[in-house]
Amino acid sequence: SAPARRPGKAAKAASAGGKEAFVRPDFTGQWRMERAENLSGFMQAIGYNYFIAKAAGLARVTQTIVQTEDELSFVFEVIPPLLAARRECIVRVGAPETKMTDDAG
Repeated sequence: SAPARRPGKAAKAASAGGKEAFVRPDFTGQWRMERAENLSGFMQAIGYNYFIAKAAGLARVTQTIVQTEDELSFVFEVIPPLLAARRECIVRVGAPETKMTDDAG
């Protein structure tokens, strides 16, 4: 699989008319969670039981983003998959907010 990528800064590029045009950053890639601080304590505070909260700390979370000109496609996966189902969401650029839910709904 592809290495984790970090977003670049939005750039300005010269257009044909000589004026600078805004260029959107490209978030396409596979993103992996490197660490989570106090995840178990947080999860217990929002109602997860002790064992699920501890197991979540062992999980590997990956988010894959595919960006086109007018939409972003997100795929969230957790290994082992017993901790959370695979989730997918498409966000259209310029559209109203898109609700994305977590495992608790």
